[in-house]
Amino acid sequence: MARNLGAQGGPTYKRATNVMISFNSIDWLHVESTTRCNASCPSCSRNNYGYGLKDNFIVQDLSLNALSETIQKLINLTSIQLCGNLGDPIAAKNIDQQIDLITSCKKIKRIQIHTNGSLR
Repeated sequence: MARNLGAQGGPTYKRATNVMISFNSIDWLHVESTTRCNASCPSCSRNNYGYGLKDNFIVQDLSLNALSETIQKLINLTSIQLCGNLGDPIAAKNIDQQIDLITSCKKIKRIQIHTNGSLR
């Protein structure tokens, strides 16, 4: 289901049917660069309400090969957002290499990094 804001600001829902997206139409990519994080936010889906990680939660960083292959496949990609739904991008052990890889791609014009800002 797709969620949109209605005319009055409230949500309206429309069921998506037979929707296919061409790789050629994708120009923006949301990337989860890691599942590592230094915070223990109680509302985060990765932990047990602020008391450690959930059972069977895998802590890992996005491989450079997977990132490179994805960027190459999306020929009209111009913007990448390193986000942290399950981890803070800055906590990735290979974040410097991920950023180097992204900036070396001439087609990428915009990079956004969303972080909790607490790592040094």
